[in-house]
Amino acid sequence: MKRSFTIAAVLIAALAVVPALMLGQESKAEQEVLELHRANDQALLKADIATLDKNMADDITVVEGNGVITSKADLLEHLKSGKMKFESIEESDAKIHVYGNTAVITSTSKVTAEVFGRHLSGQARNTYILLKRDGKWVAVLHQMTPIAPPKSEMTAKAPPSYVADPAVYKLIGENDQFRVIKGKWAPGQRDAWHSHLPLTAYALTDCSTRMYTPDGKTTEIQMKAGSAGLLPVIPSHSAENIGTTACEILIVERK
Repeated sequence: MKRSFTIAAVLIAALAVVPALMLGQESKAEQEVLELHRANDQALLKADIATLDKNMADDITVVEGNGVITSKADLLEHLKSGKMKFESIEESDAKIHVYGNTAVITSTSKVTAEVFGRHLSGQARNTYILLKRDGKWVAVLHQMTPIAPPKSEMTAKAPPSYVADPAVYKLIGENDQFRVIKGKWAPGQRDAWHSHLPLTAYALTDCSTRMYTPDGKTTEIQMKAGSAGLLPVIPSHSAENIGTTACEILIVERK
């Protein structure tokens, strides 16, 4: 199962997006860049492929929060197929600097989206570079750095997995930076409500699970043995094995 589009991927929502900036004396170039980003903001929310295709260079480089480089073709395909759906995009602290035919934008973004059937949200600091080619601005680079919430927010809603349900989660070991946990669910087994720090999950077996969240929503997730996913902080939730075989996952949490 392809999981490179995680929350880090989910933060691609900030791609070429800038809020309605309150600029005192905007130059013509700044106004042009701002209008392009406003258009892209709406295009991402509406999955308007034509607008995004027009406003992004074919050779654009998108560097996700986990260091993975995503192509324009992959981004547009996931939007078009519905594998990636953006629900909200909030930008703040945005600044535009224009140097001739080059524009640099920095901002902070908060995004909620559904990616490969998983509801995700997160924050990041973003850097964008745009070039003016043949009289038109196009985005050529976007790099994002995830912003981790305060630790108080990470654990406020539910205890860690291995504390909440030791029958499912076993703490293998930890140091001052990482924590390694193994999770194992029998068919039909559902664990207790718990939370996770930012993590990488590695499937030891094929897994078919359903995630429950306090708002009453459920999300079904399929993972093949040997697949992995990088995920942000996961607040209070519960997981159920809806498959016919045992599900085993190795979890590495970053403190």
